[in-house]
Amino acid sequence: MSFKAVFWIFVLISSKTYGLLNVGNEVVSLSLEGEIAYNSNLFLNHLEQGDLVYNFTPGVVWKNQDSVVAKEMELGIRLNRYLEYPEQNSEDYFLSTRFRYPNNTKSLHSIRSDFELFEYTIEDLFLGARNRYFEKDLLLEYSFAPDSLQIFDATFSLEDLNTITGIAANTDTYVFSIGASRQQTMNFLYGIKIGQIYYETSSFQSTSIKRRFISNQVKYNINTHLNCSLEAILQDRIFSYEGRQVRDFLPTFSLDLTSKFSSKSTVQFDLILGSRSQSDVAELTSNTFSVGGEHQLRSYLKAGFHLHFSDITYQDHNQLYREDQVIRFDLDLSHELSETRKYYFYFKQLLNHSNIPISDFSKTQLGMSISQIF
Repeated sequence: MSFKAVFWIFVLISSKTYGLLNVGNEVVSLSLEGEIAYNSNLFLNHLEQGDLVYNFTPGVVWKNQDSVVAKEMELGIRLNRYLEYPEQNSEDYFLSTRFRYPNNTKSLHSIRSDFELFEYTIEDLFLGARNRYFEKDLLLEYSFAPDSLQIFDATFSLEDLNTITGIAANTDTYVFSIGASRQQTMNFLYGIKIGQIYYETSSFQSTSIKRRFISNQVKYNINTHLNCSLEAILQDRIFSYEGRQVRDFLPTFSLDLTSKFSSKSTVQFDLILGSRSQSDVAELTSNTFSVGGEHQLRSYLKAGFHLHFSDITYQDHNQLYREDQVIRFDLDLSHELSETRKYYFYFKQLLNHSNIPISDFSKTQLGMSISQIF
């Protein structure tokens, strides 16, 4: 069956009207989303090999909510198809569950549990490659709110990441933290969090990282139109690689400004200095500035934009360096015909300039999607 035939069958199916299944506190809904997009640089390299990509995502959502407990489960599959490079075709499964007790915001004690497992493809800027992963995530959180101004919480999370294609690696990340926040005034909130991160990966080379961190966050509503959030994180890191150990201190600062010019327009500015993340083969240090916004053109029509600049340094385990400047620019338009049907159009541009010439490239994406809840 041709791509055009599949696409128009999807549009025909989406045009039908279905009702939600409601039984007491239980709600079951079916969803279907279709997307078609052109990607000018599928493999993120200087060869810039493009393709027409289309995918379909059927799913089902079950919710059970009452005044005591909120439970939710979602499962589905994303079918990815490529016109010129069919070897990239894939089926991405996903499953998520969410649990909240109690199902209100005014309780003294509250418990939250989230679990997710899913497959996905990542476009790796450093490797200039597309890697597929299978990931399992678990989040457990306990909160204690003695009054409406103070909140204390303890959180544990686990991320189990396994490589399907690409550099063979299995990565486990454990995070435990405790925190507290206090609403000093109507406009001022202060929070502090301390914890430990343990990261371990096993591939052709083994790496383990222990990080103890302390985070301070301040939120201040300057006026009814401007909100400010400032966060400072200090990490004490012990890095173990092939029998060698390195210890250092990693400061990270972030600033967020959100301005609501009117009931229809919002602009957000973000600045992040010293952000660090880990991949299979390299550690990434980045400084990022971004600005984005959205405007409600009509009650059913919304436009948005996002401009993002990053200066990224890659350091692999052999102490080799690479530095990139990355610019991203996105435009999007969403059209909601009803509560259950939505059209989405987007344009994305990526420019990557590197001190290594073969890592210079650009990428353009232009696409649209249709989503329907039955």
